[in-house]
Amino acid sequence: MILLKMAQAAVHRWPATRPAARLLARIVRAFFPDALGPPPNARTPASQPSESQAEPVAEPRPQLEPTAVAGAEPQPAAPAPDRFDELWPALRADLDELREVAHVLNPSEAFQSIVRAGRQPPPAVLRGRLMRDALARMPRKVRHIVALPWLGFNGGSERVSQNLLRMLAEHYDEDECCVVAPEAIFDLPLSEQRRYGMPILAFNDLDTQMDSDTRLELFDRLMVQFRPATVHTVNSTVAWLAFRYRGAQYSRDTRLFGNVYSDIRIMEDIPVGAFWQYLPDTLDDMAGFVVDNRRVVERARATYALPHEDLARFHLTPTPVVGLRGNPQADMRPFRDPGVRRSLWMSRVAWEKRLDVLKNIAERCPDRSFHIYGDRQEKGSLPLDLSWIDAAHNVHRHGAFGILADIPFEQFDSFVFTTMAEGMPIAVLEAVAFGLPVVAPDVGGIGELIDEDTGWLVSGPDAVEEYIAALDEIRARPDEAQRRVAAAQARLAQRHSWENFRRSFHAIPGYLDTGRA
Repeated sequence: MILLKMAQAAVHRWPATRPAARLLARIVRAFFPDALGPPPNARTPASQPSESQAEPVAEPRPQLEPTAVAGAEPQPAAPAPDRFDELWPALRADLDELREVAHVLNPSEAFQSIVRAGRQPPPAVLRGRLMRDALARMPRKVRHIVALPWLGFNGGSERVSQNLLRMLAEHYDEDECCVVAPEAIFDLPLSEQRRYGMPILAFNDLDTQMDSDTRLELFDRLMVQFRPATVHTVNSTVAWLAFRYRGAQYSRDTRLFGNVYSDIRIMEDIPVGAFWQYLPDTLDDMAGFVVDNRRVVERARATYALPHEDLARFHLTPTPVVGLRGNPQADMRPFRDPGVRRSLWMSRVAWEKRLDVLKNIAERCPDRSFHIYGDRQEKGSLPLDLSWIDAAHNVHRHGAFGILADIPFEQFDSFVFTTMAEGMPIAVLEAVAFGLPVVAPDVGGIGELIDEDTGWLVSGPDAVEEYIAALDEIRARPDEAQRRVAAAQARLAQRHSWENFRRSFHAIPGYLDTGRA
């Protein structure tokens, strides 16, 4: 039973899911009484004590992948596939409800592959060497740690990290702040790490074959050994897990912060991301949550019934895209109508970006050309079929770009943004700065920047008719497009400047050392 094995593996890796896993086991046994064998604590009739003599029996440690052993008793046969398929809708309905309280129990292929990839922990001697090497590379006076899954990747998360590290480098001495990169996907070469202005401890620089348990243990050791004043996770799963399991202990000495962007669900409505997986479990121990839009705060209030004192720990820090070198106006270009029906699509190419909607728009607008700038995020990205682009005569894919100056913004009369899950997308901010009228869905924080005065906000991800109507209006009324772009840029300069970004972090209680400039 794949689902039960997933639940057992979840119990092993995430003990908080044990009650949910037991419930799932009872559901499966109700349908397949012989498929799973006796319950884990069952005894043989001969050894079964009376009710008065019964003692608690420790729950056995689940095994991820049992291996065949000579002379061992055969495992119970799995139920017939047709019976499983017949009962799957009922199981799936139960699991859909179950995952609302145990988000790791999503029956996805990605989760199954993670469970199957479980390895035996390294010997204690190897772990000791890794601990010694990690401690030797850490700055001795570190007071502020930022935990990151990657650096050197061209995307919105990278821009957030770059701005944060720049602000911290301006605030702290070099040996007082550092980056810890515990994830297996971190692959920034040592030669490129120096440009971030502070020490970087990447676990992959110690051992690329380190398993997830060792990474978590090593991060925990750093927290206990150094007891920094502040630790901030920006999408680091290892750090979030450490906060979940040991946050109550860490928070006695350390102020814990984490970024939360949106209440994203993917594929078959599977909840993913910090909003679902870590926020509810770490809420009591966190000093604060860093957000880039107000809607996610409202969603947290509604989803978790948060009182005012908890909401006060959510801190809005708008991502800066102008004024990074001084005057915000110098970073913005006015709208200039090119006189052609040509739209730009610019973002990270990913499943949640809904390029299928762009396909539908393009099919309905044969006299308009659409140009896609951006590439896939290979690190952990979901499968995505882009073969339709080759067959579309009016859709052109240009691939990855190094800097924004590589994109000929002056050749486009509009920016079309499709998506189903966002915080405040940097691509929209950048399109406004470069003077393009924006057509985007009311998803995440987009509506906080784009509305009927500053662009064209469509009602949702699948509002194809509204997209088309907006593009027709932009082409027919270039003066109105120019007016809305100017209004959007005024809002951008006010909210998304470098100075406002600095002010927002300095205003977070306890985030930076008091008394420093």
